[in-house]
Amino acid sequence: MKLQDSEREALHNSAVLLKFAAESPKTTPDDIVSSLVAAWDAADQNQWSPAISIQFWTAYSKLCDLIKPISMDTVSMIQPAATPQNSWWDWWTDGRSRAQIHARRYLILLLFLVTCAVAFGFIAGTSGKLSEDIEKLMAEGDVLAPQISSQISDVKIDLDGLNAEAGSLMLDLDDKHITKETRQKIDDLRAKLQTLYWISDQLNSKVSAISTVTSFKPIHYEVGDLSRLPVLDNGYDNVRNYYRTRRQIREAQQKVALLNGIYNALVPLLLGAVGAGTYVLRLTSEQIKDTTFASSSPIRHVVRIALGSLAGLAIGLGGFNNELNLSSAALSFLAGYAVEPVFSTLDGIAEKFRRT
Repeated sequence: MKLQDSEREALHNSAVLLKFAAESPKTTPDDIVSSLVAAWDAADQNQWSPAISIQFWTAYSKLCDLIKPISMDTVSMIQPAATPQNSWWDWWTDGRSRAQIHARRYLILLLFLVTCAVAFGFIAGTSGKLSEDIEKLMAEGDVLAPQISSQISDVKIDLDGLNAEAGSLMLDLDDKHITKETRQKIDDLRAKLQTLYWISDQLNSKVSAISTVTSFKPIHYEVGDLSRLPVLDNGYDNVRNYYRTRRQIREAQQKVALLNGIYNALVPLLLGAVGAGTYVLRLTSEQIKDTTFASSSPIRHVVRIALGSLAGLAIGLGGFNNELNLSSAALSFLAGYAVEPVFSTLDGIAEKFRRT
């Protein structure tokens, strides 16, 4: 009987698997070893026969059952690839098994995902907080600006009675002819204008900070010298400048809101991918330890990371009532790490739809 190619391959594999079984804590029965040795000898002596073939395949089957879930596939994945270094890139694979190579890739991918998640989370969180501060400052300025305009008009009426040659709007507000009562109004007006100056400066500072962490160009803003109001006409100019600054900031905020929307969608997606990547890296380490990393493991791990990203996005954006009071970021990471419960819940919901 002629030795078949599949039998020749199985003979080679049986030697590898038997060596692994001998090095493992499991004890290989003598009948398995003797049958394999007899098959190897028959193959070397060209004495392969149907009886030897039956004996070999029976012993080979028992050996495979003995070391399950380890197989020739998983054993080959942990064997170092002894390849000569022909280029500088060979350092990545030289002397490392395919399982180790994939584990390093998962580690690099995880570090990249964590970096992106932290960066995008920082941008979204910082610009969002600054936008909230801008809204509060604008609310304060929107109350103050009309009050200042009203006080300017009130002081103007008082100054109109002085019959100044330069006109009430251009009259020096420190003029000695101004009455004590009007001077008190002017002092109160100057104090409120200083507050409006501060609000405008703070608004510009917040917008400049947003432009620092994003790609948006900062608005044009001229910082004043905080001098006392010399004439009423300058008071109108200051109020007008505030409204102009507010309009520019409002236009910039619309762009920031669009960018934050993108970042807020990316962050849970990335956190889900980080959670899935963490699980995959941990699982790969266990598979290498237990010699269960198979040739199909890499594609399964990549699919899991993709599913973890979708689970993190769904949980992070859709919201989820949880008894643990976890944040949306923590939920996104947890959804990516444990995708089975998430998709089991989705399967249950889909099944209810099928029944209706």
